[in-house]
Amino acid sequence: MYIESVPNRDSPPAILLRESYREGGKVKKRTLLNLSDWPSERIAGFKALLKGGTVIPREQEAISIIRSLPHGHVAAALGVARKIGLDRLIGPDGNRCRDLVLALAVSRILDPGSKLAAARALSPETAASSLGAELGLGPVDEEELYAALKLEYVEPELREDMGEIEAAETSTLPRLVRKENLRGTFHCHTTWSDGIESVEAMAQAALDLGLEYLGIADHSKSERQANGLDEKRVRQQAEEVNKLNARFAKEDFRVFFGTECDILGDGSLDFDDETLALFDYVVASVHQGFNMDSEKMTKRICKALAHPKLTMLGHPTGRLLLEREGYAVNMPEVIAAAAKYGKIIEINAHPYRLDMDWRLWKHARELGVKCAINPDAHNIDDLQYLGIGVGIARKGWLEKNDVINCLPLKKVEKLLGGSRFRATKTNYPTP
Repeated sequence: MYIESVPNRDSPPAILLRESYREGGKVKKRTLLNLSDWPSERIAGFKALLKGGTVIPREQEAISIIRSLPHGHVAAALGVARKIGLDRLIGPDGNRCRDLVLALAVSRILDPGSKLAAARALSPETAASSLGAELGLGPVDEEELYAALKLEYVEPELREDMGEIEAAETSTLPRLVRKENLRGTFHCHTTWSDGIESVEAMAQAALDLGLEYLGIADHSKSERQANGLDEKRVRQQAEEVNKLNARFAKEDFRVFFGTECDILGDGSLDFDDETLALFDYVVASVHQGFNMDSEKMTKRICKALAHPKLTMLGHPTGRLLLEREGYAVNMPEVIAAAAKYGKIIEINAHPYRLDMDWRLWKHARELGVKCAINPDAHNIDDLQYLGIGVGIARKGWLEKNDVINCLPLKKVEKLLGGSRFRATKTNYPTP
């Protein structure tokens, strides 16, 4: 965080509070606050604070500067508080949005130089009580702290300065999805392609977890390195799934027969329509041709989303965390296309993917796009990734009505039935 003077052609230079951040491997900068109207003495004091060093003797000056930041500049207020080691509640002054974020910083981002660094070892409840004492409230838990600030309780996953405080002020926060809401999942692999368990073993494991259904989605024929299925093997696998379903029906459990079908370079799918009609659902993913520019990749994916048999888009950016950046793609356009055609986008819950990224889900939800939380499981243990996926969904503001996995078996069967898949507000059932 730093202060920069930016020349203006026809007026005095703009004095801006800025910060640097990394995106897509590049360092960028953004403006947090325009300080042009501040008195020069205050700007000078602000610059001194940002240079670091001990600030305890200037605590009141720091409090004054933080309180002067306009309502809505939570990022700037929090950034200053972190920079100067004052990440505790400044005190109620009418700006609940800023003050609350600073208060909650104690249990989330304490810096070593903070005066409340001892709270690092405390539980969130104890930290909240310490803050309550500073507010003159006495011992409180987090819920009571929010209530004292006249705010709806904000779940920890939502505390990212993405509008949650404003939503708390108007009681419009989402009722976040919970792991126990999940009734099944999709996008699981078996020994038919690159998994290490049989269809039967994966299905039994899902049943043992209390799920009502499991979607098998082995790779399509272009994925030769992953033992992708050609049309003949697709039909053979379908026969196996049918036999297993005859057995599992006695336990009110179903295996959905699907595919993870490659999106080819021109946006077409790896199987013809006759073969696609054999599946209960189709996950479509990009596995090759990552070097396309953003415009071509975006058109490629959006063309695939228009296909009537496509059900959901798999790992939309192709990223592998800590290993490979995602391919260049305009995700807002992809999300808009998914909304237009009524297609689901998955949260690939594999720890190396976590894709689609949680930061994009709030916007997708606003457009009515539905989510599938999928483990991309290649063995029985991978089914446990569903819990990770729920965490990502919660950070993305998703409720159980936004997640197809929360639908019971009969409603999923009805939604997936028919020759053209669409999940829209008019035909999407409630869990």
